[in-house]
Amino acid sequence: MKLVDIHRHLWDTDWFPPGHRMAFAERAAKRSWPERDPADIFPRVGKGVYDPDGSGMLRDMDELGIGTSVIMVMDWGMPYVMKGMADAPTPIREINRQILALRDRYPNRVQGFCSVDPRRHNAMEVFETAVKEWGAIGLKVYPPCGYYANDPLMLPLYRRASDLNVPVLIHSGGSMFDMLSKYSIPEPIEEVAVQFPDLKVILGHTNLQGRFESGSYWRAIQIAGAVTNIYLDLCDWQVTGALDERNISEFWHVLDIMRDSVGAHRMLWGTDLPMGRGRQFELTRRWVDIVKNLPQEARPYDVTFTEDERDLICFGNAERLFGITAASVEAAARAV
Repeated sequence: MKLVDIHRHLWDTDWFPPGHRMAFAERAAKRSWPERDPADIFPRVGKGVYDPDGSGMLRDMDELGIGTSVIMVMDWGMPYVMKGMADAPTPIREINRQILALRDRYPNRVQGFCSVDPRRHNAMEVFETAVKEWGAIGLKVYPPCGYYANDPLMLPLYRRASDLNVPVLIHSGGSMFDMLSKYSIPEPIEEVAVQFPDLKVILGHTNLQGRFESGSYWRAIQIAGAVTNIYLDLCDWQVTGALDERNISEFWHVLDIMRDSVGAHRMLWGTDLPMGRGRQFELTRRWVDIVKNLPQEARPYDVTFTEDERDLICFGNAERLFGITAASVEAAARAV
C-alpha cells in the first residue's frame, strides 16, 4: 500500500551554522558525568546522517516501505547571525534549491517544503521562487528560531501561501539545541489559522516534541477540534515514548479521541527521520507497521479504525492537501 511520510529532513554539513553544530556538541557533552569536551565531539556531529544527495533516504524508505517522503527544509541561521555568529556556509536560498532539486532526481518519491526565516531580507523572494520554480509544495515555519507563529513578519508569507494554495507546517511542542521552546506553543498557530481561514495549517508534531507523558498533545487536539483548517502532524511520536509498553494503551486512547474530535481526514503521519540506525530507527520501523495496519493494531485496545481512515492517514490526506500522487514502494521497485 501507499505511505507518505509528511515530515522528514535531509542534512549536510554546510547547511548548518557552525554554532548550531557546536550547540549539539555541547548538549551531548553534558549528557554524562564527567562532562566531555565539546570540541572533541564537534567534528563528529551529524556524520552518521549527512545525506545531501538523498541516496541514504531512498534506501531507508525502501526498507521501511515508505513510498513518498516530504522533506522539511530548515533555516537555522538567523538566531546565530543575530548573536554576531556565522550563518550556514551555504545560503538558505541555495539550500532550498538543492533539496527541492531531488524532486526531479526521484520522481514521485520525494517532495519538499520551503523554509526561510521571515527576518531575512529576501524571505518572500526565496519562498515564491521555491514554489513557482523549484516545486515546493508548502512552507515550513520554525518559531523556536526566535519568533512566535503569529509574528507580524510572518503574515505576508502566510498571505502568499494562501494565494498560492500551498499549506504551511508550523513547528510546535518544544525545540532542539539552544533554541527557545517558549515560541513553540500552539496558541499563536491557532490565531494564524483563524486569521487566514483559507490557509491550510499543519500543527507540527501535534505539540509533542518531548516525552509523551507530558500530555502536551491535548491542547493541540482541542485547538484543531475547533479550528477546521488545522491539520495534525503525528511526526516523531514514535521516539517520545508513545510506543513504550507503559504508554501504549494511553497512546491508543489519545489517537481514538483525536480521530473523534478532529477527524481522520485531518490527521497526517510522519517520522522526523533521519535518526541513524539505532533504537530510534527500529521504533520508526514499528511506527510504520502500526500506521499501515491501523485497524488490526488498534483492535486489542478496544479502539476501532476503518481501512478508509487508515488510508486517509497513510496517504489520502497528503495527496489531497499537497496535490501530489503518492508512490508505492512496490511500484517504485518495479520501475527500477
